[in-house]
Amino acid sequence: MTTPVGYNPYTDVIPPRYLDNATITERVTTISDAYVLPAPTLGSLNPPSVSIASQGEDPLTLHVIGTGFVAGSQIHFNGVQRGTRYMTTAELSWTFYPADWTPGPAPVEVVNPDGQISGELTFTFVA
Repeated sequence: MTTPVGYNPYTDVIPPRYLDNATITERVTTISDAYVLPAPTLGSLNPPSVSIASQGEDPLTLHVIGTGFVAGSQIHFNGVQRGTRYMTTAELSWTFYPADWTPGPAPVEVVNPDGQISGELTFTFVA
C-alpha cells in the first residue's frame, strides 16, 4: 500500500486508489477481531423445576434469564443444544416436551455464537 503525501493515519481516510486487496482484508479482520462480545451469564431459570406428574403431557417452556445473550445464543440442556428462541439480551426460551423429561437434575448453560459459554444452572425434574 502506498499512502498519499501528508497522510495522517489517525484522522484521514485512505482513498480507495491507494489500497490493495491485502490491505483491505487486513483492516477488516483487525476491526472485527478487536470487538469481543461479553460472555453470557445466567441469573435464573423460570421455572427452576417441574413435577413430571403435575405437568402431564403438556409442553413446558423454560425461560433462561441472564445477561449477554445475542441473536444466535443457544440453550444447552443436559449437554444437548436445543431449539432456542432469542427474546432479549436478558432472556432466551425453549419449549420442550415429555420425551425430554427424565427425573433428576439437568444442567443448563448458554453458548453464544462466538463460542463463549455461560456458567451453568440446574433445572430439576421431580418424579
